[in-house]
Amino acid sequence: PQQAAPAQPASPGQAAAVPAPAPKIVPIGFEEAVIGAANNLLSKAQLPPGDGKLQVVIDPLIDGQTGHQSPTSQLIGRKITELIKKSYPRLEVVAFTPENVAKKPLLLIGTFTAINTDQKPDQPRDAYRLCLALADLGSNKLVSKGVGFMTLSGIEATPTAHFRDSPVWTN
Repeated sequence: PQQAAPAQPASPGQAAAVPAPAPKIVPIGFEEAVIGAANNLLSKAQLPPGDGKLQVVIDPLIDGQTGHQSPTSQLIGRKITELIKKSYPRLEVVAFTPENVAKKPLLLIGTFTAINTDQKPDQPRDAYRLCLALADLGSNKLVSKGVGFMTLSGIEATPTAHFRDSPVWTN
């Protein structure tokens, strides 16, 4: 394999290249962001060939920083389920149970995380990022990814009762 040439240091009269700042993220409304991210994920999924139904289990979405579920993360799961039933006839959402996962269906996972739109982690969070991934458990391959950014308006990020009663998250 070829190796890249080592970077040349800037000469005394030459300024070192400064990386461009990350572009500002422009969040949109909740519904539009969820449907957009889910459609992006599902429409470009590299699915197994054929016409037969493919089962999908949705692992409950979580906050990407705490691992908690919230009313909004649960609502996102319901919105994605509704979209699949309405617009993706080849896919069938089934309950997230050990028995269904053992059948090696498609697995949809996602995180819902507060971010800063200037992409500065030390600044106040002013939007949410929704990251979705679709894996084929039969082939052990990631078949698609989708992302959406939404405003803070109407977001209920308080942990659900189960997670409020379990304040520590461990691996």
